[in-house]
Amino acid sequence: MGIYLTPVNPESLQAEDRLCRLRQSGRPLERYVEEFLEVSYLVGWPDASLNAVFLMGLDKDIIRYSEPACNFSLVNSINLILFLNGSNFEVDEIKKNQDYPCPAPSAAYQASPAHLTPEPCTYRFNGPVHSWPSAFPRGRKWVSNSADLGAKVADQMMTSVREDGLVPRARSRLPVVCAAGLGLLMLVFAWMLDSDIFRERAGMFLFCLTVQRFIHSMCLFAEEWLVHSRQRYHGRINEIFQACFKGHVILGMCAIILMLMFGGISFSHEQWSTMAITCAGYLLLNSLGVLGPAPVEISEICEVKKMNVAHGLAWSFYIGYLKFVLPDLENKISQYSSTRTKLSSPRLHILLPLNAVVPTKPEEDNTNVVFHENLPELELDIAGVRNRSYKNCVYKITQNNKVG
Repeated sequence: MGIYLTPVNPESLQAEDRLCRLRQSGRPLERYVEEFLEVSYLVGWPDASLNAVFLMGLDKDIIRYSEPACNFSLVNSINLILFLNGSNFEVDEIKKNQDYPCPAPSAAYQASPAHLTPEPCTYRFNGPVHSWPSAFPRGRKWVSNSADLGAKVADQMMTSVREDGLVPRARSRLPVVCAAGLGLLMLVFAWMLDSDIFRERAGMFLFCLTVQRFIHSMCLFAEEWLVHSRQRYHGRINEIFQACFKGHVILGMCAIILMLMFGGISFSHEQWSTMAITCAGYLLLNSLGVLGPAPVEISEICEVKKMNVAHGLAWSFYIGYLKFVLPDLENKISQYSSTRTKLSSPRLHILLPLNAVVPTKPEEDNTNVVFHENLPELELDIAGVRNRSYKNCVYKITQNNKVG
């Protein structure tokens, strides 16, 4: 057994060692993020590993997210941490051929260490924001906070969640295309084997298929008419008929009856026996559930028809809460700001954890979230309840005992 030596770039080893030892250590969060991005650019680690190291280096009082770190890209993870801690900065990915909005740093800044005193950036930002000399790798930049920073971070989170598979994509038409293609190939193969009786066999198959579906629909009709006619359909036979029979089954059965009566088509005893056995086998297998839809097909039906539990919960949340609260929210915020402290973020934040665990009091899970007070109550007469009260709470986000 031999020992193989592989040359490794010393700069990469130094960067990996520096990255593993990098800690916030009481510094401003933005300063730690800047240095982390500078060092992470020198190593070839995946985003999941970088996220783990980044979270490990944060101070204990920093607000964190509860989802697994592998669910987000590095940029989305850093932006989420910045947003949760009330930072005025955002990390954004830009194309390599895109020019920087800030002027290039001088040679002194390029050679200077990362720990520098903050100085105003020469590029105009929206608002009194400070930045440090550019120490970011090419492809990332700092931008100032805007009114829709929360929406941007939320969009980035949802995009990352969808890509990582927590929120499943809508199903495509691939099974239908594959089944249609295979069916056509088998028809061509059957025609090549015996083209003389191909039309006769195809006619028998269509006959059996139509009769099978028609008999099955008759069984459904008997159940709905005899048991559920008044409760479900108010005694309307036409609604029962439409619920049990599909249009193509009715048309196919009418065509078969017309052909048997006026078309001069006749079948031998052997053919009638074959078709009877085929229909009986289909009905028996279908009644036993062997031909029932697969779990994937049932899931697809629920998704297409919007019948999942999540759809019902979302509609219930909108109809029973958001529909009443949102139209008057801006007015309540204005009333609050006119009599009390003006809110720096006049928006309604709805937290929906992926694990569906919602604490009774957010401050129990994170001491940096502090309850301040309630907005003015909204009282409405809803569903027979007089003066039903709707409340929204105002919270403070603190960092190092300072309000963010």
